[in-house]
Amino acid sequence: QLMLALQVTRNGQPSVVCGADDLAVLIASVSLAGRLGPATEHPRPDEQPDMWLKVGGLTSRANGTPDEHLAWIRDYGLRVGDTITIVVVETENPAPPTERKAAKTDR
Repeated sequence: QLMLALQVTRNGQPSVVCGADDLAVLIASVSLAGRLGPATEHPRPDEQPDMWLKVGGLTSRANGTPDEHLAWIRDYGLRVGDTITIVVVETENPAPPTERKAAKTDR
């Protein structure tokens, strides 16, 4: 059965299709932190900014099955000039997550 997923590619490398049949949230983010511009006040002015790509999600499971936070990509090695492509796709066969953590729940 088809599900929505995110197909993520960095610099033309093989893509990762991130998704699962019990997801309620799926997020892809590119983040830059640190001295990003010449007027930025930063405690370590010679330090290069941190740049990373993350793709993760949160399940919403039936019948009291515990939910989980899932992750497919945690890439902390981004560099200037990297190209990240994210395509919303439908798939029957997403890649398995590389990380799973129990979700806190109020249910």
